[in-house]
Amino acid sequence: MTIRAVLLLALLGVSGCSYLPNAGGEEVESSAIRPATLNLPTPEKAADNFLAVVDQVEPVAERLCRAEAPAGVECDFQIVVDSRPNMPANVFQTLDPAGRPIVVFTIALIAQAKNRDELAFILGFEAGRHIAGQASGPDAPDADISVPHPIQVLGEPGAVPATDGAAEMQADALATLIAHGAGYDARTGAAYFTRAQAPGNLFLAAHPDSGLRMKTVELTLGGLE
Repeated sequence: MTIRAVLLLALLGVSGCSYLPNAGGEEVESSAIRPATLNLPTPEKAADNFLAVVDQVEPVAERLCRAEAPAGVECDFQIVVDSRPNMPANVFQTLDPAGRPIVVFTIALIAQAKNRDELAFILGFEAGRHIAGQASGPDAPDADISVPHPIQVLGEPGAVPATDGAAEMQADALATLIAHGAGYDARTGAAYFTRAQAPGNLFLAAHPDSGLRMKTVELTLGGLE
């Protein structure tokens, strides 16, 4: 089964979709519960969005990390997914025993991102926290982290610890540089943080809405433009 197929099946599970085998033995969507008012991508689009963002953003984050992080900091990011459908929307970063940074997305957060810009900014934000030397999330879960692709089931993710204003702004500035460098709109991406905090979204709960975020994005882009 391809990486995209594994991710798509997980997304179908959280979107209220059911799937049946067609005559060729392939699983196809039979129904979906995705209210139009949410303006969310289909599971197929969400899977494509995530894989494209990982492919385009990860090398940019690693180049910035090598240029800006203190000496000795590992910059080989691994982006993985906790594909269990019962996990709440969350993303956190941690380290494996060798110090390699791992950014973990739950499948619910991938399903809730409206576009690639949001995913790119979120990934850039977590990478930025690592580059800036900010505290990582929970200890690396017991899992095989050597799998050379972004889909694997990890252990229980914890809530993302809230950061202070200065640390948040630093990570936002780095997220802006990473998203912009990968060809995404950081303004549109940062808008993810301005939504009403959805119940069960651990990531938004740890990063309350603040006008400082958008100001930081604007100032950082102004320096680039």
